[in-house]
Amino acid sequence: MKNGQIIILVLSLALLNNTVKSASAENSVAPLERDAVDFKAHRQRVNQLESQRGAYSPELAEALLDMGHYLRADSQHQEAAALFKRGAHLARINQGLYSDAQIPFLKGEIASHIAAGNYAAADSRQFYLYHVQRKALTNIDTMTEALMQQAEWQLKAYQLGVGKHPY
Repeated sequence: MKNGQIIILVLSLALLNNTVKSASAENSVAPLERDAVDFKAHRQRVNQLESQRGAYSPELAEALLDMGHYLRADSQHQEAAALFKRGAHLARINQGLYSDAQIPFLKGEIASHIAAGNYAAADSRQFYLYHVQRKALTNIDTMTEALMQQAEWQLKAYQLGVGKHPY
């Protein structure tokens, strides 16, 4: 290893140590109060947007994100993952292939897959999330956070024995 590579490795480990906690906090979504959120209202909002503006309406993505968070808070993880995936697809269609608008959907989908115990799907989506982040993010701090989140996930995937190379 050359000196430059060692320095990068040491800095990466130091950043990982300092940002793993903040990256984990960002990945988590505060649970919604069940009393304060009405599932029927979410469903009605989605249906209304679809009928009035079409299945690919940019406004629909936000409604899907809200509904996905509600379902996740209600432990309906597979349904939430499907909504997050659909929202990411809408963001990709409306804002571009590598739009950062996909990121909250992908993070929600990954968290839902993990909560449901579907680690292979979480691994696949985490890989895609990192791919999007590498293309979409331009700020060095957010790029570093993305790298640290990917490193944290790789460690988890290794511990769980998932991924293409479960060492």
